[in-house]
Amino acid sequence: MSRLVKWKNYFYDPYTGERLDSDTDTLVGPGARYALNPWTRNTFYLSAHLYQWTTSTETLVTGIRDSSTMGSPFFGGGHVGWLGENIFFNLGFSLGLGGTQSVDTGYGYSSGSGVDARAMLGMVLGDQH
Repeated sequence: MSRLVKWKNYFYDPYTGERLDSDTDTLVGPGARYALNPWTRNTFYLSAHLYQWTTSTETLVTGIRDSSTMGSPFFGGGHVGWLGENIFFNLGFSLGLGGTQSVDTGYGYSSGSGVDARAMLGMVLGDQH
């Protein structure tokens, strides 16, 4: 199983409301899950992923950009289950153990460690058997 996760954050001046910084985090890489009770409709699972984690920031006031990339293992788990016959859900959480990403534009500095949270709701069309 492979996964791509991308999110973007904006930071604003609290007095003027002007947008100051834009941060983008991207996680991409292979992973595996182990269902603790695979033959039931609701089960907890353990997960492990090896992500290429990229953090980039842009100071919108000056246009200066910086980015950082590293490989990082993520470990966690979650719960997958069914709501009726055709609706399923997945709730999960993983923590990156590879360290901390830091980027610096001279105007702003950003630092963070890896967290991957999942909330999914889906529908299966057709026969499940």
